[in-house]
Amino acid sequence: MATLELDLVQRAHLGTGPRSNFRQATFEHIPGSVVRGAFAAVWLARNGEATGAARPEFLTLFEGGVTYGPLFSGRPPTPLSLRIHKYPPTDKCRSTYWDAASPEPTWVRQHRCPMEYAKSDSDPLRRHGAAAASRPRTINRSHVAIGSDGVAADGRLFVREDLVPTTFRGRIEGPDDALEKLRELGSIRIGGRRTTRGLATVSLTSSDYRPVAAIDSNTFVIRLISPAILVDDDGAPAVEPQPWELKRLLGVDATVVRRWTRWTEVGGWHAASGLPKHTDAAVDVGSTYLIKTAEPFDPSRLAGLSAGLGLRRHEGFGAVGGPEADPAGWTA
Repeated sequence: MATLELDLVQRAHLGTGPRSNFRQATFEHIPGSVVRGAFAAVWLARNGEATGAARPEFLTLFEGGVTYGPLFSGRPPTPLSLRIHKYPPTDKCRSTYWDAASPEPTWVRQHRCPMEYAKSDSDPLRRHGAAAASRPRTINRSHVAIGSDGVAADGRLFVREDLVPTTFRGRIEGPDDALEKLRELGSIRIGGRRTTRGLATVSLTSSDYRPVAAIDSNTFVIRLISPAILVDDDGAPAVEPQPWELKRLLGVDATVVRRWTRWTEVGGWHAASGLPKHTDAAVDVGSTYLIKTAEPFDPSRLAGLSAGLGLRRHEGFGAVGGPEADPAGWTA
């Protein structure tokens, strides 16, 4: 595993899709699929088509041998299991958070808001969920569309939102030799209009960070930091990881005993073919699962979660991570 640090040298626009208000918004983080595509573009420019002797290397780097996690300018989005104050705490309750996925350790009992038991609309701890814990700075610029005659088109004014030069950090999982190949590629360009925007320098450093820690010998929590494409035994969309997937990772029978989830859809664009990728139903970022096993498991097996959950993991989907010892790390 390696920590990837990406420093934007130029403004970048990572489009979130068309809007009816003529404003082209940008992602406030860098999805794993964008990181993968940027590295692949540099590789193809340097090596030509991925054919012949070069094809095995391309497949290792971009078609399953390496998984690309999302990059954030600060902390990952707040998990859906975390309750925080809608308004600043009062003298009656100075607690700022409560993680519903916690198995009630001492620090939760000490910090839980007493109004949590009121079960009324006045309860100051609310589930906001999946909000960005910290956001990079962006800038808006007005543009006018150019018609086929090369001049400004009437009534075609729009606003594009760009990320300003910022440092983003995340993780890449893969064999050491593959990570060294990525390191050798040097600078990359991300987002749209890459001839004049999106230039970034990258740094890859080895890391032994593990995104999931055991709460006890039978319990751990999974938190998604990117959407996950999960399927059941029949290949239909699933809202939680299946027992067979958990057993493959842990070596023992395991089940989801509680979950905090939300649905979304994910797609994408395949630049090499110029075609849209398949749109899948996915469990949204911030979704959280409390997992219990039938018998004690080896905590080192949790390292297998570094590569994520579900399908299309090499594109950045299904990444897991976040503070485990104290959820205050999400909101501090």
